[in-house]
Amino acid sequence: MKTTANKKIKLINIEKLEFEILEPINTNEILVFKDENSTIYESFNQNLEKQRDEFIKKIREEEEQNWRNDFIANDRDYNELVKQRYEFEKQRDELKEKLKNEGDKAIAHFKDSDEYKSLIKAQEKINSLNKTIESNEQNYKKEIENIKLKLKNKFEEETESLKNTIIEQKSKLDNVERMAIVNFKESDEYQKIIKDKRDLDLEIEKLKLSIQNHEKDMENAKLKWNYQKTAEIKDLETKKNNEIDKLKEGIEQLKREKSSNVKLVGEELEQWLKNKFDETYSFSCPDMAFTKINEVIDGKKADFLLEFFDKETSNDDKKLIFSATIEAKTEFYDNQKGTKNSVHYKKLNQDRINQKSEYAILVTELEPDDHFIIKKINEYENMFAVRPQYFIPLVDMIRNFATLKARINSQIIKYEDRAKIETNLEELKKDIIDNTLQYINDKTKKIIDDSKAIIKKAESIEETAGDIINKKLNTLKKKINGLTIRKIDPNKLLLKFNDDENDEE
Repeated sequence: MKTTANKKIKLINIEKLEFEILEPINTNEILVFKDENSTIYESFNQNLEKQRDEFIKKIREEEEQNWRNDFIANDRDYNELVKQRYEFEKQRDELKEKLKNEGDKAIAHFKDSDEYKSLIKAQEKINSLNKTIESNEQNYKKEIENIKLKLKNKFEEETESLKNTIIEQKSKLDNVERMAIVNFKESDEYQKIIKDKRDLDLEIEKLKLSIQNHEKDMENAKLKWNYQKTAEIKDLETKKNNEIDKLKEGIEQLKREKSSNVKLVGEELEQWLKNKFDETYSFSCPDMAFTKINEVIDGKKADFLLEFFDKETSNDDKKLIFSATIEAKTEFYDNQKGTKNSVHYKKLNQDRINQKSEYAILVTELEPDDHFIIKKINEYENMFAVRPQYFIPLVDMIRNFATLKARINSQIIKYEDRAKIETNLEELKKDIIDNTLQYINDKTKKIIDDSKAIIKKAESIEETAGDIINKKLNTLKKKINGLTIRKIDPNKLLLKFNDDENDEE
């Protein structure tokens, strides 16, 4: 009976199908190579595929070569191109050879020329000069090094000589100084100085003893004075506290009175302006009128109307030059909100228009921190803000403008000249208002700032002085309270202060 067997074999040559059997085979066993999983089948299959690929590649290469040979043999254009290429390469080689020969001839001809020989000689001369320069540089360097060495040695010798001279001179000076001191100590002048010093030391000791005795007397007098002043200080403190209480009550009373009637304060400023105007101008300036405005126009009215008349006209027929509408505003200094001046500009301008006035004046105590004297309000025509105390100077300025305008009107002048004069007058007014008043306000602000700084410094000094006085008074009180009697003597009483109080004094 035949059986199949799995035996180990080794493939030696696949082309000849030579195998080496690695295990013994029995007589009736059959070797099968159909199993695709066997090593022999896999190797055999791979080898067949490889041979197939190589055979196909070889066939393709042979066919490609045959096609190329047929193309070259039968294609005239290709052959013509190959022929042209050959001719071109041949011509190129001949040209290169020709150029090479001509170049060699040119070089040989140039080398035989006088110019080339001159260049060779020049180059030789340059080489010779370079060698000479290098030799000279070496010699110069050696010479410089020798000079440096000589200078260095000479400097060191001179330095050493100077050091020895200095040491010698210093030694001589020391000897002279010692001899001078010895001679001076042996002189009568030195002995006199020693004697005077001893006498002075004795006088100093006497003075110290006298000062100690005087200090004891002063201490006793000081104690007596302190007892008296302590009582006086207590009385002064009591009086001061009473006065402070009275002042506080007065301030509170004033606050209550001010807050009770705001309108009264405004009326007081208006009356102050009326009184100030009357006492300044009532007799000396009949060409001016300062009247209270009572007529209400569109629900509004200002406080006063200031009119300027031509003083050359009669009293019965006064000629008005122009007028100024005046508004007075005030507030309390303890009002935290505070009203700004700018709030009243619009209404005042409308009042000026209603009164047909040329000028508008706001006499104001508002915004007390804004330090100005007279201020031009540029947003509105001919409007000024002024502090009450400078109201009269502003009136004088406007009155001068009125007088000048009256003079211009009274003269018989051509229209062109009058227009020119009025233009110059407006420029003059602008210069006074915009420049002079600005300068005055700036200077006033600086003066006020400086005065505040001075007041602040004075308050600081006063506060410091008060602190010093209070500190000394407290120290004095502590000393008085801390006195202890150490020893009672029939002739004198010795008192001792506490140590810490003495340190503070």
